[in-house]
Amino acid sequence: MPDLQPWQSLVLGIISGLLGTIATAVATFFLWRVTLVLARETARMAEASAQPHVVVTLRPNRWSPRHFDLLIDNTGNATAYDVKVSFNPSLQNGEARGVGAKIPFET
Repeated sequence: MPDLQPWQSLVLGIISGLLGTIATAVATFFLWRVTLVLARETARMAEASAQPHVVVTLRPNRWSPRHFDLLIDNTGNATAYDVKVSFNPSLQNGEARGVGAKIPFET
């Protein structure tokens, strides 16, 4: 820029440096915010994947059309301990079991 005075060149250099610094500071702030959100979500996902997820389904029995199979699956990555099965309302005992008999495989 040969047609500018030296002081004009200095002022333009200072202004462009300030604008660059401000743009860098704003971009750094937004990058910090995105990184913070990403860190929180990553921690939440890691905690959720380390939990057991127990799913219960009923499937028609292969050999008897009157019966259903109760399937209890752990779809999570962690082991599920102390899994208990309860029914509301409670199941009626069939004719083959006595009145005071417990439901098999309740625990």
